[in-house]
Amino acid sequence: MKRIIIAGTKPSARFIDGDAAYFANGAIGFYADALPVYNCVNVVASTRVLSKSFFQSLDDVYRKKWDSVAKSKPDKLILIGESNESNLSFEVSQNLREQGFQAQIEIIRPEQIVGLITSLAYLRYPILTKKFFAQSVHIQFKDFLNFLIYNFLDTHTEVKGKYRPSTGIISLLVAIVEYGNSAEYIIVGIGLNNRNLQQIKHEVISMKKLPKNTDLTPHVEADLAILRSLNKHYRISTTEPELAGVLNLI
Repeated sequence: MKRIIIAGTKPSARFIDGDAAYFANGAIGFYADALPVYNCVNVVASTRVLSKSFFQSLDDVYRKKWDSVAKSKPDKLILIGESNESNLSFEVSQNLREQGFQAQIEIIRPEQIVGLITSLAYLRYPILTKKFFAQSVHIQFKDFLNFLIYNFLDTHTEVKGKYRPSTGIISLLVAIVEYGNSAEYIIVGIGLNNRNLQQIKHEVISMKKLPKNTDLTPHVEADLAILRSLNKHYRISTTEPELAGVLNLI
């Protein structure tokens, strides 16, 4: 049985041997020097990670993520595109080519990701859990309006991060499409706490501040809901103790 590694950017993650690896965003830059795998795929939120570095600002954090991806040598790069009809993902891929990036580039749209969530994890989207009601009434009201707009008026509306999966879990979904039940999926570098800290190359970077106690941390509850469902149908394990404890992953 093949061992497929799903790698995120959590600092000091324990990377293990495998037959293939799927990296989220800039994680590939940290592990690139010691990859013990034969097939390498990098999954990147192009509009939220790469485009910010050269289209919207010169923010040092996003510039480092850009460099990490642009200088990597995966077998395939999957860019998560936009719901609207903009050509931003295409511009990102063009810019990468101009930087000398040679790997195959594929673009996956948000509606395709929604399809993976419903067909593999059997969950409705946006992903709403009981933790929704732990938020302040004001936040519940604003977010509920966002749900209504998305579901009934405009599916191109941006769903807030706390109700959609992280790039790491999207990487897992993409890997399952490729390997199905013929593989074991091992999660490294994707935890639950301190998600504002990320390891890019050999540096730990602090991202934006985490939300207040009245709000939910982006992606965490959506990630857990998807993992709980996937764990019923696929062989999933992790080297992250905090994740294993919550999900009972071996």
